[in-house]
Formats: sequence, structure tokens, C-alpha cells
Amino acid sequence: MAYNYSDRFKATAVRDGKPNIAAGDPQQKRSPVFLPGDLHEEMCPYWDAIEAVRGGTQKLLEMGEAYLPKEPMEDDEAYSRRLNRAVLGFTPWYVRLVAGMTGTVFRKPVVMPEQVPVEVEPQFKDLTLKGDGIDAVSAEWFESGVDYNYAGMLIDYPDTEGLQTRRDERDRQVRPYWILYPGSKILDIEYSQQGSVRKVSFVRLHQVVKESVEGSEFEKELIEQVLVYDLMATPDGTRCRYRIFRQDDDGEFVHKQGITSLDEVPFVVFAVDKKNDMAIAPPMTQIANLNLKHYQLSGDIDHALHIGAVPRLFIFGMSANELGDLGSTSEAVCIPNPDAKVEWVVAPITSYDALQSRIEKCELQMASLALAAMHAQKNVGESADAKKLDRAQSDSILSQMAIAFQTALNQALAIHCKYIGLEPVEVEIPRDFDATQITSDMVRALADVVNTGRLTTETFLRILHRGELGFPDGWTVEDEVKRLEAENKQEAAPKQLPDPFGEEDIPDEADPESEPEPDPESVDQ
Repeated sequence: MAYNYSDRFKATAVRDGKPNIAAGDPQQKRSPVFLPGDLHEEMCPYWDAIEAVRGGTQKLLEMGEAYLPKEPMEDDEAYSRRLNRAVLGFTPWYVRLVAGMTGTVFRKPVVMPEQVPVEVEPQFKDLTLKGDGIDAVSAEWFESGVDYNYAGMLIDYPDTEGLQTRRDERDRQVRPYWILYPGSKILDIEYSQQGSVRKVSFVRLHQVVKESVEGSEFEKELIEQVLVYDLMATPDGTRCRYRIFRQDDDGEFVHKQGITSLDEVPFVVFAVDKKNDMAIAPPMTQIANLNLKHYQLSGDIDHALHIGAVPRLFIFGMSANELGDLGSTSEAVCIPNPDAKVEWVVAPITSYDALQSRIEKCELQMASLALAAMHAQKNVGESADAKKLDRAQSDSILSQMAIAFQTALNQALAIHCKYIGLEPVEVEIPRDFDATQITSDMVRALADVVNTGRLTTETFLRILHRGELGFPDGWTVEDEVKRLEAENKQEAAPKQLPDPFGEEDIPDEADPESEPEPDPESVDQ
């Protein structure tokens, strides 16, 4: 997943934990509505490392000395060459490991309820109005939460000005749609207890929108704004209010505002860890830091190989003035002093072993941390064969993330359904992360148990399906059981073979007394 850094608060080379002013005039005083809250500022130092490894080559070039320090006495030109060489060798370990973690959680589709309202079923296949269904949206939301420790989903609704009834909205195909906000775009957030659920009661979201320049057909400009949602009392009860703030030379102003039909803020936060109100390091921060360390070590060894691995010609016993112009060293060197000596000098290859060993150790640390995040440590003497799946479901950090995400996803779906006047729809995130390996011997053994009547055919099929033996797309256990029952009934019914002659073609039994006399001529022949 890629993020757009153009609308992110720009990072400086020296980290102080606070973001700089966003796009615009650096000298312009920021309105309080544009300034990040305490949680945002506390999380910025963690996010800098995450976004550096997420941004890859371009972001690391931008950060410069922040993550590849300049050596003492190193001039700008030499550092620039070393920096460009280092970023080209950057390996996105963090991105790969987080993608693997997300793929493990969503290796199976989101489980939908048996009956989904006809009105929302096609909407779940395109929640963003950009062709992203519930599975794609869930994976992106989960991955963003892992990156920032928390990420929010705004369930927005188009402007209904001029529409009077729900029928008008259906005719115009007006419907809710989802917008993902990484933690870096959530400037401030507050919660309140609403019934038995703790929900968002106030949120400020940083946005950068593109609008046409007045008087120009093609020119566009980026405009920074802040979207604010909060709750307010109205004659009809508590309602959610939205306001869009922009800033000009005279200060902030409300660009647009209104009141929604909801009695709650349509914003749901998926938090990987809610300790200390989410102001803690994201779960993969250590891997991001190790990835930056790997980047530095790789840059060091590339630079060392570039400098030390190429043999250099050394001339002993003569000064530079005596030698004069050396010319090309690829042929021969003529020296007027018979006592001078010429030798090739190259660093011993073993001198790079320490750097290479450190790089390999760093890679092993990243892989180990990722594995620990996905699966809990086994107790001594525990049977892996007997408890492998149970441990992964109940104890692993990844499983706890999946449970928290399922809760957030169902809250978002409830808001989506409330917009269109339907009962909430609840889904499930499969948590059997480890594929059960079924061998041919196991299949034969299970088939024998089924034949003896000690295991039902349906359970047998479920075991095979769980073992992922390559069933066709759309295959379900229920449909297969129905097909088997139909086949069994058909086989049990008495079979009537069709008469090839038909009723009219069946000859009567021959009467010996009524047989015709043979033709004399045919008899003679």
C-alpha cells in the first residue's frame, strides 16, 4: 500500500517529535483547527521511521542525513554520491513483512452472513465508489492500522441537496461510501460512552483536495482543509454535525457545513493496541527501525566495496612532481627512477566479512520479530500437532489484531446500513491462519471412518475444504451435500429401461396354427 506524502506534514532532518507546517507559506500562522493534537504529536516520531521505509528510495533521498548520517570531514558532493548509491540498494523488508502479515489475515475472504439485504449486497462489492469491495477495503484498512497503530474509516454520504425522499436517493443512486484515513491524517479524536459502546464523538481530519483554478480550463490547485465531525443537540435530538475549515490570509473560515441524519459520528477507528489511548509504538516499529539499520549497513558495504574492492596503483620512491603525468594505468607505467617501486594494493576480501555478517544478523532479527508477531511462543513440551491451530487462534498477536479489526469492521457496516435505514449486517474475519496440511493417507483414513458410519459425509467434506485441496471457486459444503443426497436418491430409485421397440412395434405371440404356408418357389431355392 502506498501513501501520498505530498499532503503529509513535512519531516525535517533533525527529529524533534513535532511536524512542521503543512503545504503553504511556512511563515503563515496556523489556525488552531489545523494544528495536530497531543496524540498526533506523540506518535510522529514512530511514524517517521514507518513512512521512511514505506516511501522507499524517494523518501530516503528526501530525508538525507536523518537516516544516513554524514561522515566526519565528508563534503557534500561525496555524501551525495554515497547517498544515491545507498538508496538504490534499499530493500523494503518492512513492506514485505507487513504485506505478508496482512495476507495471512485475509488469505480467506470475509465471511458474509447467509442473508444479505438486496439493497446493500452490490454496495459491499464497491464500498469506495472506486471498485474496491469489502475484502480489498478490509485489507487496506488493516494494513494502515498496523503501520500507524490506528487508522480510521469515514463512512461518508453524498450531498442530498434537492432530494426529498429515500426513493429520490435510490433513483439518483445516492449511497454511502468509505474513505480511509491513516493515523497521520487524524489530527485529533475524542470518544464518549454511547450506550454500551465507546464511540467517536469528535474528530478532526486533515485533507488536501484538488480544485480547478478560477478562469482556467486545465489548471488545478491543491487546497488544504480540515474536516470536523462532532455531536450537537437539535430539536430532533442529538445529531452529527460536519464542518470544513479552510484558511486564508485573514485566518480560518468555514467553507462548508451541515447536519447529517445520524445520531453518531460516522467514523470508526481500528486500533491495534489501545493502551494509553493508542499513544504507543505501532507493532512493527522495531522491524521498521531494523530495516533502516539494514539500509545503513548495506550503504556502508556498498561504499566500502566501491572504494576498497577496486585495486589502486601505488608508486613508492618518487614524488608526484618527479613522476609527472601518469596517463593510463591499464597498459604500463614508465618510471625514470630505477629505485622506485610500483605495486597494486587492494583490501583483503575478509575485511568485508564483519559487515556482511552484521547485515545477515539484521535480516534474521527482522524475520524473527515478524514471526513472533504472527504466532505466540510455544510452551515447553507443548504438542505442536495437537494445539497448533488453537494456539494461533487464542494466543497469537495476529489473532488479537484480527478480533479487534472484526469489531471495527462491523461498526462501520452498521453505520453504512443505518444511513439507508437497514438493520446492521455483521461479518466475520476467518482466523484459521495456518493451512491444515492433509495427506493422501489422511484422506483414505477419513474415508474409511465415513464408510463405517462413525463420521458424517458433511464433516468429512468440511475437513477436506479446510485442508484447501483445491476445490473449484464458489464450491460450498452445503451445495455438495445437496448434490450427494440428490444422487443417492436417484441411485436408490428403481430404474426402468426404455423399450426400444415401443408399444405398437411389439409383435403378438406367434400362433403355430396360423402360420402361413411357405412359398414353393422359395423352398425349392
